[in-house]
Amino acid sequence: MAKAAKTTRKLPAKPFTGKEGNTFSATNQPDASLKSLGWQEWRKERHLTQSIIKALTGENRAKFDDYIESLLKNARAGNPKAIDAVNKCLEDEIIKVAQTNTAGEDVQPIVGMIIK
Repeated sequence: MAKAAKTTRKLPAKPFTGKEGNTFSATNQPDASLKSLGWQEWRKERHLTQSIIKALTGENRAKFDDYIESLLKNARAGNPKAIDAVNKCLEDEIIKVAQTNTAGEDVQPIVGMIIK
């Protein structure tokens, strides 16, 4: 029988020890002004999206309905960006519905609820 080839060393059961990277502490947090800038950038993106929709539709409800119909038609035709837009809207709506009660007030999500 042929001699078995030896590996250089045995791999550890857990390759990461937990000492890699930065640990979470008060000393390695970003400056408050940097956090603020990050949130401002995030808000700009949201406002830009809302501004684009407002420019496309105006205050006219019929234009908005036409926009939605066009988006759905493009999604049915296989346009990947239209499909992504429709999926994102649906996901946002599902999350919003899941975290509000019938009156539209915010509620805490139920996590780990035990039904008896």
